[in-house]
Amino acid sequence: MGALVSGYWPGITDEQRDSLTGFDNDCKAWGDWMAERFKHPDVLDTMMRLGVGGLLSHITEGVKEDEVDWVSPDELMKAAEKLRELVLAQDPRAKRTSHKTSLTCD
Repeated sequence: MGALVSGYWPGITDEQRDSLTGFDNDCKAWGDWMAERFKHPDVLDTMMRLGVGGLLSHITEGVKEDEVDWVSPDELMKAAEKLRELVLAQDPRAKRTSHKTSLTCD
């Protein structure tokens, strides 16, 4: 499965889209996570509780813009930085709790 990951927002022009840096060399890990994430609602719920739910915002082929929970680039960056900090600090809320990929939340 191939994937191209780049910025997107409602009303983006072709010129703006073409000027964005994308991640298109090998996005298999991201693509796999996107495909699997809805099988783990506990992970999605925990991400929301931890304040990193902005990382769940996405749009892909067949999704209409009005079906997307949009976040600003700043919100997306803050969510990524916060999740990174939680993981690096080995915060127990961001640990796997079993052989499945999941997070815990108190």
